[in-house]
Amino acid sequence: MSAKTWLVALGLAAVGLGCSGDDGATGAQGLQGNQGTPGPQGERGPAGPPGPSWQVGPGLALNNNVLNLRFGDGAEYPVSNNDLRLSNAREPLPGSGSYIQNHTIGEAQPASFFISGTGTIKDTLTTNANLAVDTESPDATIRPLLKIMNTTTAGVSWDKFPVLTVDSAGGLLARGEAAPGPDFGLPPFEGRGVRLMWWPRKGAFRAGFADTQWSGANIGLYSWAGGYQTTASGRNSFAMGTTSSATADGAIAMGTNVTASSASSVAMGYSVSTKNHPGSFIWGDQSSATVHSVEAPNQFFVRATGGILFRTSADLTKGCSLYTNSADFACTSDRNQKYDFRQVDGEALLDKVAGMPVNTWRYKGEDTAVRHMGPVAQDFHAAFGLGPDNKSIGLLDISGVNLAAIQALEVRTRELREKSAEVDALKSEMAELKRTMARLEAAVLAKDARP
Repeated sequence: MSAKTWLVALGLAAVGLGCSGDDGATGAQGLQGNQGTPGPQGERGPAGPPGPSWQVGPGLALNNNVLNLRFGDGAEYPVSNNDLRLSNAREPLPGSGSYIQNHTIGEAQPASFFISGTGTIKDTLTTNANLAVDTESPDATIRPLLKIMNTTTAGVSWDKFPVLTVDSAGGLLARGEAAPGPDFGLPPFEGRGVRLMWWPRKGAFRAGFADTQWSGANIGLYSWAGGYQTTASGRNSFAMGTTSSATADGAIAMGTNVTASSASSVAMGYSVSTKNHPGSFIWGDQSSATVHSVEAPNQFFVRATGGILFRTSADLTKGCSLYTNSADFACTSDRNQKYDFRQVDGEALLDKVAGMPVNTWRYKGEDTAVRHMGPVAQDFHAAFGLGPDNKSIGLLDISGVNLAAIQALEVRTRELREKSAEVDALKSEMAELKRTMARLEAAVLAKDARP
């Protein structure tokens, strides 16, 4: 308010003064003064309306808005004085072993529990002692006892997919996805160490000790390896033993320091290799540390300095053997293993031999530089009826025919020698008769010549 205004309001306005000028501008606001002393407390207001009333049953008591369960002796009390719950209240008292409380990590509580029905845990369940699943099967139906499931969209689409199941018959089933993508499922363990490992991504199994042999890059799809530092890097490959390697598709390596490096090849025993020849098989005994290899694809190679024995009867009495440092098969010819003996007509056999064609020939598909000599199985079987069929000639059979033919020829030779001796004797007798006749003739002539 201007000064003139204040004067007019007070009735002190000057008379005869000239007109005042315009009001000046309002000055800046001054500082706030100190807070005054609080006034006295007002009177208490009127009481509010009464609150609602509560009615409880005869077994309960309501004191100061606290609901309690009545206990005592008598039928009117729902809980008797001897109820154990009165001496062990269900408040979260520390150290009580009769119920389980919430605790932070490290605050272990000694307590036990027994629960029937089903339940769900949404987070981690941890135990640092024994974990036992004890169940009873009501019938012979095989049912899961333990099932671990996973729900994920990380590389696969799983909705409660059963990754591990143990059933009531003791069966164990571990499942997964084979090669769903490069980012799904690394090996459960890589590096040096002992392990039992199932890797679903490649459908591969490992058991034993390895260094880098069982890293992801060295594990073949659907492969199996076990033992000490074995490698099964080929698809569908198998390796067992010590430092054995199956590095090609469908390869099998079993033993010590053996390598199956070609598709569908097999290396077994000690220090042998298929040497990139597919379809080959090699077996090596422990006589040499030198690694021996097959020499061509689809070859069967055996190194057995102790000999090779083939047996075709359950009692091992029949078969053929190739003994140590030998190049000749020795086959069973024991009299005690034979029966139904029959005599051979040597002359008839010689006639059959004489009538059987014997030629030189080559096997189809064999090197053209190779030739053989002998009869064909059809002619041999037709002539002698020996062997199981008319497609093959047994070594014992053709040897027997040769021996029988030799014996028949020996009989002929002996008879011929006997006849030759008789002829020689007759010739001597004839010569002697001729000499005698000559002497008689000379004597007669001499007699006739006398006078």
